Amino acid sequence: MKFFMVLHPDPNSTAINGPSDEFMQKMGAWVGPQMASGKVIATGAWEPAQQATVVGPVSGKAAIVDGPYTEAKELVGGFVLVHEESREAAIAGAEEFVQFHLDNWPGWSGWSEVRQVYE
Repeated sequence: MKFFMVLHPDPNSTAINGPSDEFMQKMGAWVGPQMASGKVIATGAWEPAQQATVVGPVSGKAAIVDGPYTEAKELVGGFVLVHEESREAAIAGAEEFVQFHLDNWPGWSGWSEVRQVYE
């Protein structure tokens, strides 16, 4: 089964400014072996929400929508797409992923949302 883990940074933490180069190097070292094993399919961090462009409906046509784009409580900082044998294993992986952030990104706080991907 595939699961999508969405990482939500706490809007009051340093995470809203994006990851440092040092953190991204640590993340690469952590993710590399998991990708090689086939457990992690893809991962990525997103730029801060204030830099996003939103396209949505305006008068029945797709158009660039003026901001603000998200409420602070709705921030998304990144994702991991994993292959796990069960929901419980995916949740354990999300706990490990959040703990990695807590251990390696000073000032980071947040949570991960785990959702199964329908195939």
